Amino acid sequence: TTRWNRWRRDALYHDMEDIEMQEAPYRDRLWVTGFSLASRRGMIKSVDIHDGHIDTVNPRSESMILWPNEVNSVPASLLRTPNHVGHRQYRFPETMQDALLVSDGFLVPGKDRGGIYVVKNPGNENSEWSICLTNPFGKNQWFYHRAVWMDLTGDGRQSILTARAKLRK
Repeated sequence: TTRWNRWRRDALYHDMEDIEMQEAPYRDRLWVTGFSLASRRGMIKSVDIHDGHIDTVNPRSESMILWPNEVNSVPASLLRTPNHVGHRQYRFPETMQDALLVSDGFLVPGKDRGGIYVVKNPGNENSEWSICLTNPFGKNQWFYHRAVWMDLTGDGRQSILTARAKLRK
């Protein structure tokens, strides 16, 4: 599965009038997922479209996700970094925010316990972290092929709509 993604400055910078921040370059990347019957981890790589540099998520994230299917971006509005503590305003000019939504699992034995994962700051060895949004240790073993962000209730808040399945035992 492949998906375009772009490093974005945090949403709070879009409203700032600071020309220097608004003209900062973006980093366009193509995300690619892979999997293997023999491996205990999935593969999530990115290719920088400007220089061809290939990067990967950290080994911890790859070991959590055994059979990555589709990769989607997390909306920038959900990635806000607080810009104030109490009444003081702070600016974080070097902070880049990005996150992937990864659907995981397949019907192959050993890969049928999937999940929906968020990988924040993918490819950044210092600040990348991953979290499973589903219960990977529950009684039901679901696997997920696709997950998309959308407003399901009309309240303006983004929810995740997913396609999932499980094996009958």
